[in-house]
Order: sequence, then C-alpha cells, then structure tokens
Amino acid sequence: MQSGGFIVNSVPVSIGDAKITLYHMRDLETRPTDRMAGMIHCHLFYEIRIALEGSYEYAFRNKNVKIGAGEMLIIPPGEYHYALVDGTDYREAVCSLLPQKISENESGATFYGKLKGLLDLAAGVPVKTTPELIKNVSDFLKCQEEEYSEKESTDRLFRQKLAATSLLRELFACLEAVKAQADVQSERKESLSLRVEMKTALLLELMTNGCDLSLSDIAARLNYSEKQISRLIKELYGMSFGEYQRTQKLDSIKKMLEDPEIPVNRAAKLAGYRSTATLYREFKRTEGITPLEYREKILKDKGKHNE
Repeated sequence: MQSGGFIVNSVPVSIGDAKITLYHMRDLETRPTDRMAGMIHCHLFYEIRIALEGSYEYAFRNKNVKIGAGEMLIIPPGEYHYALVDGTDYREAVCSLLPQKISENESGATFYGKLKGLLDLAAGVPVKTTPELIKNVSDFLKCQEEEYSEKESTDRLFRQKLAATSLLRELFACLEAVKAQADVQSERKESLSLRVEMKTALLLELMTNGCDLSLSDIAARLNYSEKQISRLIKELYGMSFGEYQRTQKLDSIKKMLEDPEIPVNRAAKLAGYRSTATLYREFKRTEGITPLEYREKILKDKGKHNE
C-alpha cells in the first residue's frame, strides 16, 4: 500500500500471548530528504531506524540522539520526535514493529511482556546492530516488494514469514545484549533468554500458520526430525501439529465466512483446505453445523445487533 510516500506492508506473527506485526516503511535505497527534517510526528508502533551509512540525529524525550553506521534507534509509540539534520550523506533502513497482547497463555509463557520489556529498555539510545540484522532487514524489505501471482501466494507467504521471523530473532539478539549490559551495571542476575525462546517458537509459528505444509515438509525445511518438531509443537502449544494446524485453519475460515462476498469454495482454498468437501467435513465435526449455516447465523446475529 502506498501512503504518504512510504511503502507500507505488514507481516503478522503470533507467538503465545503476543501478536507481532512488522511493517515495511522504506526501502534500503531511500535517503532522507530536507522535507523530512523538522517534521514533528509520532506513531502507534515502535519505529526502528537502522543507520547503514553516515549519521543522523533525532530529537525526542527532551534530548538529542545521534546514530551512526551500524547502529539503530528505537522510537516507542506515542513519542513525538523529529530529525535535526537533513542527513544528505545518510542511508538507512526503516521498519516498524507493533506487539499486541492477544490472549492469556495457559502454559504461562509471556512473550508479550518480554517483548515490551526489551523494546522499552532499549528505546531512545543508540543500539549496536550486527551484519546479520542488516541482512535480515534487507531481505524482509525486498521480500515485501516482490510482485507475485495468485499461484505463488502461498510460497510468497512462506518467504515473508521466514524473512520476518529471521529479522525478529536477530533484532531481539541485539536487544538482549542491551539487557545483559543493564543487568551487569545494576548487578541483576535475571535473564530473559528471549532469543532462545523465540528462535523455536517463531519458526514453528511460521510453519503452522497460513501455510498448508505437512509435518515432514516442516522438518525438512528446519532441518529437524519429525519427532523433534512434534515434541516442540506439543510443548509450545499444548496440542499436536495436526490439532494446531486445524485450529489455525478453522479460525481463518470463520473470519472469511463473516464476509458474504467470499464464496465458501474460495474461502476453503485461501485457508489451505485441499477441497471444499474437506472443509465441510471438518467444520461440521468441530462446530456441529455447516459453513453456510455458520455464515447465516453470524449474519443474522449481526443484523439483530444493528437494529
């Protein structure tokens, strides 16, 4: 989507009690312009600016923050900020991240709290990046700009999710370094170990959300055995791979059935069902009614609500 000169695309990744959405805002070839300097603004998400060449200076929180090549600046939601210099020699990559708490995780995992804790701790100060993070940001931004056909949509979704999860893993590795330094300075022994947790959880979410892949497909792409994948999914989500995949597809189909403009056979294809008959059989077994009956019920309930 084009918006105010920025290319804005999003990739959501759900982990435990958190939904993390990455937004593509500016490609790697874009340089800041004079128009951008001095524009006071704020966002509803975390803005992540990574300096690739030169340096740039921002003003917010009643102070000036300068970042140079190999550093990033995280600007939290609701913080008004603006550029102090035009940065004619400056080249950057810009993306944004929005974490949202979506559920109470029965397993006790609190990804949302850990994400927020790391982001807020590192916000407003120059943070060292790594070549891996810069590469992952580049891959993510390029992947978002790809042109694709309908037949390639599933494969493109896989590439987008893989790029997004790789970016997140390396981003939080950098943020955990900030946390470790803060722990040493304050003599605290607590460790979030978020990178280790997310490495597995994010990749599993990638493979089981929105992609019609078998357990053997996932094992092959992750270079794990099927037994390892099955055990990890059970530990993370409290259910088998098949149960988790069916739950994801069912949630997706329910959302589409709320739109009367989407034919059921089309919804079945988009949700990853092999056939409309398979959808009807699984939906009837799980919900006790057919997809069409479910749609009629939802639309009828909405009609009563609007009266």
